[in-house]
Amino acid sequence: DEFYNKLNKTLIYFSNLFDLKVIVAMHPSSNEKNASYLSNFEITKERSMDLIPESEIIVFSYSSLISNAVMFKKKIISINSYTMGDFLNNLIEKYRKSLNLFSVNIDDPINLNLSQANKKMDFAVNNYDNYIKKKINAAGKMSAKKQVVENIKKNFFN
Repeated sequence: DEFYNKLNKTLIYFSNLFDLKVIVAMHPSSNEKNASYLSNFEITKERSMDLIPESEIIVFSYSSLISNAVMFKKKIISINSYTMGDFLNNLIEKYRKSLNLFSVNIDDPINLNLSQANKKMDFAVNNYDNYIKKKINAAGKMSAKKQVVENIKKNFFN
């Protein structure tokens, strides 16, 4: 599969650049064939959300778990590819813009050094607090349940 071949090359590049071991947490719906494309790396059945706290850098395409990485103030590399289609690429782009993420199109050759990559990721990490305040914890310390009730009241009974 073209996507997994490109992903494999990209992960090898980043593993060498950062001198870090790559651990791949496959999506639960992924099959064995997809995992075989990434046989250069440790493949784990452990849940992605459980790996995030101990990870130094998180590589995402699109996942709701990106908020977890933000909450743990992790460096994030956002990847996209034409092979993912317009719908997913548009969702990835929304995250990239709102978080100022370091983004890589895996269809194109990557040519950057360690300093450039770290600078781009550090810039994003420095903006996480704004994202957390605006998107993740918009209602402050109000519980999620109370937020839902308040929004229903406001939108339907006022």
